This record gives sequence, structure tokens and C-alpha cells, in this order.
Amino acid sequence: MHESRPIDINSEPEDMLSQSVLFSLRSNVLLYELPGLRSEVPGQFLLTDLVTGQHFGLSNEQAAIIRTLQILQETLSFGDVSEACRQKFGVPVDCSAIQALLKDLDDLALIKSKSLSREQIVARQLKYRRAILERLQCDHLSSLLQWMKTSLEFYKHKLAGHPARITRLEELLDLPITTREDVRQNLHKLLPAGLNRYSNINWRSTSGTTSERMQTVHVGDYLQEVTQRVLHLNPCFDVEILGSPMCVLTTPVCSGLECHMDMNVPYERRLRYGRALFLNSVMNPVHFPEEKLEQIIEEMRKHQPRYLYCNASYAAALATYILQKQPKLPRFKTVLTSYEVTSKIHKRLLMQAFSCPSFEIYGLTEVSQAAMECEDGKMYVPHDTHIIEILDRDRRPVRPGEVGRLYITSLRKYSVPLLRYRTTDLARAASEPSTIRAEFCFQRIEGRIGDLIAKPDGQFLTPRMVDDAVSRCESGIGWYSLVQKNEHSYRLYIVPTPEYSNRTEGQLSALLAELLGPEAMISVEPVKEIRPGSSGKFRLCYQEEPQDSLQNQF
Repeated sequence: MHESRPIDINSEPEDMLSQSVLFSLRSNVLLYELPGLRSEVPGQFLLTDLVTGQHFGLSNEQAAIIRTLQILQETLSFGDVSEACRQKFGVPVDCSAIQALLKDLDDLALIKSKSLSREQIVARQLKYRRAILERLQCDHLSSLLQWMKTSLEFYKHKLAGHPARITRLEELLDLPITTREDVRQNLHKLLPAGLNRYSNINWRSTSGTTSERMQTVHVGDYLQEVTQRVLHLNPCFDVEILGSPMCVLTTPVCSGLECHMDMNVPYERRLRYGRALFLNSVMNPVHFPEEKLEQIIEEMRKHQPRYLYCNASYAAALATYILQKQPKLPRFKTVLTSYEVTSKIHKRLLMQAFSCPSFEIYGLTEVSQAAMECEDGKMYVPHDTHIIEILDRDRRPVRPGEVGRLYITSLRKYSVPLLRYRTTDLARAASEPSTIRAEFCFQRIEGRIGDLIAKPDGQFLTPRMVDDAVSRCESGIGWYSLVQKNEHSYRLYIVPTPEYSNRTEGQLSALLAELLGPEAMISVEPVKEIRPGSSGKFRLCYQEEPQDSLQNQF
């Protein structure tokens, strides 16, 4: 086998005919021909890297080049390879195609060269895939920008003077942002012509957690397509589970039923799309009636769901009941949590009760699901559904590991499309690139800007940072909320479980002292209930008197 050597990739095609090609794939890279396809159909060949488990589709032309070089196994000129492809496989190939393929194979570390570790090969392939995904995103966004500028009155003015094509994602920073107020005041200018021709028009309202409720609309199969793309990022969701029955348990306000506040809707009316059963909820899960929990368990037995999609604050009551009563349940593949920041306390509880892993999904009513927690704990975003930016106060990307405001651009939404939409959510940028996927990822959602609190020294704390501390308590907490009373005073309200003791209170006080610093005055108060907000969502922390200076940091 010949050792590969670099080709002059800057050569002009006419200068390449006599250049020699020395080539061989790594011994653990295999070329497969997929059965059942006509020979003229491109993409019927796969290169499989046994080291990384990655597959790479090839056109007939690319496969012909590789097969020619493998068969001949000798030093050839580009012209000889081109002629051999034509004679042996009937595929005309020019020198630039050979040159481009060899460069791609080298970038992917698929050809035999100096010894590379598995980690180095993985890094090379991820870098290559990220470059491809960025080009696809830029192309998709460019097409969308052109359509928005010509078809939607709002963006005709918003994008006036801005180019309709971008070639690098960094150029997104030069485009204007869209705010909630923009959408609220200009909804009619964000609707495409001919909207009434769609048979499936889904009007939705936000929950009103951070401000007054806002309307949006999804048409066609948008919601289903985007949801499937997001779920596909996690290997726990194979093709089988995506079409399987599921149950949804969240607030009555966020349940998606016709009458949001009706908590006793008949079973048949709560069954959607033939497989999604919306479970009857309550206004405050702290006081979930036992008869309603029994009803939920009975409906689960009847529906036989493969996974649960839930607000963890509400599902925690069900999980606690399951652990106490030990009823027979269907076998769950996973529990998905969304709608609000999931406390680690509730995540542990859900995994124990349902005997399966639990993953968090980030989404907005305005765009549907947008990011999925995967096995490494990071949140991943499908390259063809959204672009997410995490920016500082000056709207510049934060550094790795830092917290910033989350902005989102929808790539598949043509009814009320959102360009650089300014959310009220905070996210933490990934501290280092992913080693398992090429898609964009960030470390985690940190919570809403309106729920920030401050240490006595003025440093901000997000709900997720508070939960990192409180969830280290071993037991005794059902629900909690840390309220900042003033600059130095903090009170932790908790709904205790039977395991709560003086030791629990002491441990919580020590954990919060470590988080807030020596100047903080901390009290822990067990209570019978913690009331959710008007949207039905819980707040892990907040300031009793919100400080604009704190929120204005983002």
C-alpha cells in the first residue's frame, strides 16, 4: 500500500493531468455499495470509518475514483485516473473532482498517512462536518432572508440595506434583532400571503411567564417536523420511539387543550395525533389529589406510552406517588422535561420513579422545540431548524463557559419567522467543543432573566446556579424557591418531604452560605405550599424587588 502524499490543491486543472496520485484508504475504512439502487442514482455508496463509526455518502463519481485507485494500486497521473474511471466504470471524471475528493478524504483523516489517535481522527471529522453544516446553514438562511425581504412587509423594512446572503455565520451579527414587542405589534405583517390555503393552521399563545401573552402561528407539519429533528439528536430516540404513544403532563395553562384552565377534560378529547395523551393536571402540583394521580396511572396503563413529556415540577408529584405506592407501570424509554428549568432534585426523582434516563428540551412557543440535551449533558441544536446565539450585553458572542442572553433564528418557519429573536432566557456557552456531534451545542439553559438574584457583592446568580447548590442536599426537599429579600437577606422556602429534618436545614444553610458568601443573611423556612406564577410555572429563585441594574447586564 502506498503512503499518501499531499497534492497541490492550488493547481489549475490543465496542470494536473501529469501529477501523480499516491493513495490508499486506512485499513479500517470500508467502501460499501448499497443494494437495490440503480447505478445512475448518486449517493448509493458509503464510506464507513470503523474507528469512529461514522458513515460518509459518496456519489457514483466519487466512488468510481476510489475504486479505480484501489483496484490499480499503483502510482497514476490524474489523467490516468480520469481515463480509468471512464473505461472501468463508465463514469466521466475530471481532474478537479479527483483533487477535491482527495482533499476531503485527507481532511476527514480517511486516507493512510502518519499515525493519528482516535481522538485526533474524531476531531478532524467533527471539524469537517461543522464546516459543512455551517455552509448549509448559511445557504438556508440566505434563501430565507431573500424570501423574507420580498414576501413579508415587516422584514422588507427591517432588512432594508442589509444583504440577503451570508457566507459565514459571523455575518449574522450584522443583521438586526427581532423583539417580542416587534412580534406583538406587527403580527399581521409577519404572516405570508395565502396562509388560508393550509389545512393545518395552529394558532398558539405564549404562557405569559415574562410579560403579557403573545400570539404566533404554525402551519402545516412544521411542529411535527421540528420536534422530530430535535429528538433525533439524542440516540435514545430511535425511529421506533418517535412514532410511539407518549403522555404529556404539564401546567393546565401550557397543556395545549382548547380550554386551558379546564383540568377535567375527558380522555378522548385529550388524545392528540392518535398517540399523544395530555394528562389532566392541577393548578398547583404541591396539592395533587390522590384520586387524580390514580387516574393518571390508570390512563398510562391504558395508553402504554414509551415516553413522558413533562414539566418536572408537576411530574415530581406523580413520581413521588409512584415511589410510595409502587404501582405497575408501562415500560418507559425516557422522560423529557421542558417548559421551565428542571431542578436536579426533580430529575433524580423522575429517573428513579420511571427507571429510565431523563433529558431536558429547550423550546419556545414562538418556535417550538429548539435544543435537546444529549448523553454528554450538553444541549444540541439541529443545523436545519434553528440558529442559536448566546450574546453579552453588547450583542457579541460570550466566551466559552460564560452566560449570555439567548437569541434564536428559525430556519424552517415561514409563518411568523423569527430573525435573531431576543428571548428572555439565559444560556451558558459550552466550555469546549463537543466530542460527539458536529451540530452547534451549548452547555445548558440557565433560566429566565427575570429570575436572577444577586450576591451581596452584586454578582448575579441564575436559577440553574442556585439549583446546583440546593440540589446537593441529600434529601428532604419536594419543591423550593429562594427569594432575595434585600441586598443581604435571603429566604429559602421549601415544601419538605417526610425525610426533612434539622440536619436538612443545616445542610441547606451551609450550601447557600457557600454560594452567596459570608455577608449573606440566610433563613430556611419549611412551608405547606409554594405557589406557581400566573403561567403555572415555578421560580427556583427571584428577587422580591427586582433590580433593573441586575437584568440590564444582559
